[in-house]
Order: sequence, then C-alpha cells, then structure tokens
Amino acid sequence: MASISPNSHIPLPGTPLYQLLSQGIGSAIEVRTIGGEIKGKLTGITTGVISLQTEDASILHIVFQTVISFSFVK
Repeated sequence: MASISPNSHIPLPGTPLYQLLSQGIGSAIEVRTIGGEIKGKLTGITTGVISLQTEDASILHIVFQTVISFSFVK
C-alpha cells in the first residue's frame, strides 16, 4: 500500500507517483480517502485527479489531495 504524505503531494507528469499510477491504468485499485475506502478500476489520471470505474460502472473522479493511501489489487 502506498501512503501519501499530508504535504499535498500531487501526481504531476514525470514524477514517480504519476508514473506509478499511469502504469496501473486498467488495474483494480483500492483507494482510502478522507471520506472512506473506494474500490474500482483505475481509468485515468490527470494532475490532481484520479478516475475510477466502480462495480456499477459509475465513473468517480477523486481529488488526489483527499487520498490517504492506495494499493493495486491483483
């Protein structure tokens, strides 16, 4: 599980965090946010936002500053 520092780390293109998330597009992911845990398939990443598709096919856009940790699920 990758823990995110509370220092507003945002995945910017070219950073290791952005590269890690980019390589995981299409993979199952669990994201723990300040609002709870979200599970789904990582569908995209932009500066400051990640997108997940949930089991009911909804697309959620998560502001990365709310992410506490995430892990890719096999």
